[in-house]
Amino acid sequence: MVGLLVSLFLALFGRIEAAEAAGPFPFTLGTPVPAEMERFEIGDQSYYTFTLSTENGIRPSILYGTSAGFMADRIVYNSFSRQITAVGNVRVTLGPQVMYGDHLEYDTEMGRGMLTNADLRSDEISVSGGKIDIREIVVQDDDDLQERWNFEVVDGSVTTSGFTIPLYHVDAEFLRLVPKIRAWLYSASYHVTNIPYLYVPFPYLTRSLRKEPFAYVFEPGYSDEKGFILLNRFHFHYQDEIHPLARGTAYVDGYTHQGVGVGGKWNYLREPEADSYLYGYYIDQQNDFDEKPDARVNTEGSRGKIAFQHFQRFGKDKEWTVTAKGRRLSDPDFDEDYDDEERTRGFTENDLETDRDAFVNVARRGRNSNMRAIYKERLEDFNINEYPEDERQEVVYDSKLRPFQGTDIYHRFDFSAGHYKSHQTTSINNIDRIQPPSVSENLDADIEQE
Repeated sequence: MVGLLVSLFLALFGRIEAAEAAGPFPFTLGTPVPAEMERFEIGDQSYYTFTLSTENGIRPSILYGTSAGFMADRIVYNSFSRQITAVGNVRVTLGPQVMYGDHLEYDTEMGRGMLTNADLRSDEISVSGGKIDIREIVVQDDDDLQERWNFEVVDGSVTTSGFTIPLYHVDAEFLRLVPKIRAWLYSASYHVTNIPYLYVPFPYLTRSLRKEPFAYVFEPGYSDEKGFILLNRFHFHYQDEIHPLARGTAYVDGYTHQGVGVGGKWNYLREPEADSYLYGYYIDQQNDFDEKPDARVNTEGSRGKIAFQHFQRFGKDKEWTVTAKGRRLSDPDFDEDYDDEERTRGFTENDLETDRDAFVNVARRGRNSNMRAIYKERLEDFNINEYPEDERQEVVYDSKLRPFQGTDIYHRFDFSAGHYKSHQTTSINNIDRIQPPSVSENLDADIEQE
């Protein structure tokens, strides 16, 4: 068994070209190199340490377990305190998340550690120059217990990218009245030709929501043509589980000035990283707003959306991944008009504003290798303001849904409770709230596992 592990390890690490290995690894390899391996038990988990010998004298160590992996220039395990210390070019792998830093102190019994001078990057967030508190948590799934990891930025700067930070946000869940039913008022768009307008949501009686079975939120607005106006829309939402095995949800929504919408979502497969679902929504929309004829956008009639997402891992070590995602809209403005309702059903900002192209993705990930084949299909639902026709010839523009001729262009300024802002950098310093891992003073932290 030990010989097999060493062979697999050398096969994975020993054939990396020097140009490719210079990225996340603190060393380069062109040919197989000798490695020292050691095995020890921490609780009910088995860990293996590998120490490589290279020509330049650097002896990087790798500590690999069933749920976590650590790599650094030097790794020390204290058998008395059950604490792992990693120093120099630290790389921490916890499930799908990879972090880098200079120094790691990790308590294996508590499942908690601190990574300093940390660098964490993903599609949603970037952390640099800070400290990250790592905690292992256990989540009760439908079938069994599964390990999860929680990361808290203790000190440093956080930059969002795609992931949005709410500035002023009113969550509709707080307005839940009775089980399976919730009702709330939310923003309504009001277009005024060629005149910007200001529109400020103002929640009223929010402090009484916990005591009273009602709520009212109004949004005053102002336009040069109509003066002060009161914008509001009442949204009644009902949902019920179709069947426990189907994990489905049915929706019935009522909108003042618009009509009744129906929809449903079925989660047929659940992986830890993402759900697989089918989703559909339909509304025979009315447009009863008191607007001038030359300012109206034709949104009356049947509107709807169908969407799907498939995410599945398979293989002995779950190394294969198949991802497919797509959607079809009745008109380009559907997601923009109904994004508030979509978020209350669990769709994230990323689901609504990215992946506008249908795609199928097949990937295989190894420890130091990755293979990916992807197919995308461009959908004709772009905003002509963002994709001019002279630059994107493939864009198809339907003038019936969004007129851009003569005086029909309107300008507006929105400031609402659902306003989000992306690509922000926030400094965080809450080190006083986090206690460092405790190690007895009588123990030598440099004692290596024999």
